[in-house]
Formats: sequence, C-alpha cells, structure tokens
Amino acid sequence: MIMKKVLFLASYYPNNVNKLNGTFIKKHAKAVSKNNLVTVVSAQALKQKFGKLYTTETIIEDNLKQILIYYNTHFISIFLLRRVFSFLAFFTGTLSAIFNQEKDYGKFNIIHIHVSMPIGIVAIWLKIFHKREYYLTEHGTNLIHGNFIKLNFVVRFIIKLIQRNSIYTTAVTKYHASEILKNGIKNNIIIIRNIVPNHPHLRNHNNHHKQIKLIHVSTLSPVKGVPEIIKCIQELNIIDINASLDIIGGDSGMISKLTDLSNSLGIGNQVKFYGWQTNEIINKMLTDSDIFILNSSFETFCVAAAEAISCGIPVVSPHLEPVEEFISEDRGFFFDPKKNTLAQSVKHVIDNYSLYDAAKLKFYISANFSEESIAESFEKLYSDPLTLEFIKLPDTDITNS
Repeated sequence: MIMKKVLFLASYYPNNVNKLNGTFIKKHAKAVSKNNLVTVVSAQALKQKFGKLYTTETIIEDNLKQILIYYNTHFISIFLLRRVFSFLAFFTGTLSAIFNQEKDYGKFNIIHIHVSMPIGIVAIWLKIFHKREYYLTEHGTNLIHGNFIKLNFVVRFIIKLIQRNSIYTTAVTKYHASEILKNGIKNNIIIIRNIVPNHPHLRNHNNHHKQIKLIHVSTLSPVKGVPEIIKCIQELNIIDINASLDIIGGDSGMISKLTDLSNSLGIGNQVKFYGWQTNEIINKMLTDSDIFILNSSFETFCVAAAEAISCGIPVVSPHLEPVEEFISEDRGFFFDPKKNTLAQSVKHVIDNYSLYDAAKLKFYISANFSEESIAESFEKLYSDPLTLEFIKLPDTDITNS
C-alpha cells in the first residue's frame, strides 16, 4: 500500500507550554500515521517577549512528524500593533512550516484541520490562493449551539466560512454533530470518535472498598462542577458512608481554591489533589478506585470518563447527551441534578456494584474506541466517506457537503 502524505493543521496540540493541550488530536494523528506519513503543524502563543516573530520545534515519532511553532505575542510593545504582529507571527510561522515541508518532501495529498479556529484561517488562505482542499474535524465546545450564538459576529462568520469550505466535517459524537447542524453551517456531519488507547490496566477488586474511593479527572474549570463533587463527600458523611476523593488535573490556582473549600467543609483529610499526571499514573489510580465522578454542565465527549470505563470503573454522571452515547446502566449511573444529589447517586452505584463487570466495561471501550478502529474510520473518510456514519439535516442528501 502506498502511504499518503497527510498534513494535520491543529489549533491545539501538546507542546512545551501545555503538554496536555489537544492530546485527543495527537491520538487522532497517531492513528492516521499507522497507514500514512503524517505531519502535524500547530502554533502556540508565547506571552514573553523574544527577538524573533516565531521559533519552531520538530519532533518525530515513527510516521508522525510534529512541527510546533511558538509565536511571539509581544514582538512589539505598542499596544495597538501588538495583535497585528501576533497574528502575523502565527500566520507566517504556520505557512512557512507547511511550505518548507512541501519543498523538502513533496506536496501533501491530504490536508486535515482539527478545530476550525484559529488554524482554519490558514486553510482558507491555502484554498483561496493555492486551490488546496481540506477536511475538518471539530472537537470544541464553542460549536455547541448555545455557545456558538454567543460568539461575536466576526468569529461566527469565519468559522462558518471555514466549515462550509471543507470537503467533509467530522465530529466526535452524534450530539456534537447535531449541535453543529443547529448552527446552520453544514448539511451533514460525519462521526469519527475520540480514541481511548488500549492498555493493560483493569480494576483490581470486584467489590468496592470499605472506604469508597471516588476519583475525578479534569481541568477543574468551572464547567466541571468540582466544588459540588467535593461537597458530595460531606453529604456522604452525613448518611454514614465513608468515602475519599482523588482529584487529578488543574493548575495550582484552582487546586489552592478547591483545597481551601475542602478544608472549610472539614473534609480536607478525605480529599487529595494530584495535579496533572501521566496517563500511566492516572490509569493505575483508576484501577484502584471504585467510582469515577463526572459533574460537568456540558461535554462534547469526555475522554476521562471513557478512560475510566476502559479501566473497569463505573461512572456517575449527570444526563449529558454525548456521555449517554457510551455509558449505559451496566457502565454507570445518570442522575438528574434537580431530583438526585451526587451523594444519592454514589450510594446507588455502591448498592448495585455487582452490576459493573470490570472486564465487560473494558471490552466495550476497546471494541469501539481503539486506535485501530478509528484509524480505519479515517481511511474511509479519505477514500470512501459515504460508508461512514452521518448525522444530517432532515431530507438532506449526504453527498452534498
């Protein structure tokens, strides 16, 4: 099989500033690189001033080349010109990386954007001035209809322009695809899901611990509802259920605020914060936990919850459409915040713990979200897209993208 040369233009990607930035995009890139030569180009703003418009870093892993651009947002001190020079640094750095690669290694067969803004501006320029077609995968919550309509007119216009000019647009869940359709940008969206890598870790106990071990993994941003998860420990104490809570992720500022909250509630000894950890450490902690707690107000997928299931851990979550696409009653419990508290939901899972067969949970994720299955979906996208799953507007022919 002749390998195609694929260019991923990623709005977010792991880098030296943020090693967890867009890890889901890197997983897609690695999947595509199983059968193709993949080059990722991604730009990261540097807020400290340095002498050049941008610098680049190249990292090679097998068939995956990653070109990371660090662009200068403070190249000039005059406030009114700072944004202009920042954009020029981003734009010229990205284009230079693309053209240098094509000069040395030949033209890319496929261009694939991940997250329309801001990298899609480069793709639009390539299409207008170089007749280069591109695919687009959306991951972000800004395309959820309620969020999209709050964006300013210029941003909405640019996103619509980027999406309407893509060969095909893909989303990671049916829910996310439906939300994009509500924005009136495309007639149909292909579903290519996120990847949950196969790993050897599996819950190492059939019954829950005497002290229930709860775990949460996220950025700890307000949308994740972490204060309510912490308060759940206090509520469990009131109904004589002894529990602990491990919290992974977040920056030092958020961790400090949430530590103060747990101490003020008198449960500081039951709540531990670990900051960001490697996937290996997170998976090991998951296997020794009893329940993964999710309390987000919205998600487009929630990789962390899927990874918990891949370790054999049931998930407690509010009713969120994208999460409901991979969690059923034998993999967790959904609650209605207006009717059930988190503590009541945890108690329900504890009382029914025998329902959650760890091996079956792991098998489900392996069968549906493996790197191999997603790599196959990308191959179909590039060669035979009509064989893939579409979400479309009513009475719309899926051949009209």
